Amino acid sequence: MEQPLVAIHASVASDRQPDGLRTELSTIFKVVDKIRCIIAEERVTSVYLPLLGAGKGGVTAEIALHTVLAALLDSRCKSGGHHFREIHLVVYAPEGRPPELAPTRVANLFEHILGLYQTASQ
Repeated sequence: MEQPLVAIHASVASDRQPDGLRTELSTIFKVVDKIRCIIAEERVTSVYLPLLGAGKGGVTAEIALHTVLAALLDSRCKSGGHHFREIHLVVYAPEGRPPELAPTRVANLFEHILGLYQTASQ
């Protein structure tokens, strides 16, 4: 059976005076959980997810990555989270420059946070 294609548009930054566009890390968790719900409803198993919060939201790329990974693992543990089979994190790379996070750094951070979750769930 062919996977349905679902496009989800989400924003994690809000315009707050006097700071302008800012991202609250808790909002990333809320958005990822909503994505989990949509994925479960649509029976989608593969998702492409940008590094939420690292753009105009003012969160550094590394903190955004930690937060997105933690939110994904948290959602994976909830009802319907088993539909997460393949997750592709998209990291912005400015034209002519390397991505905000090196692939090896992403892999190391992923292994670290995954280890924390596995240890805590035993």
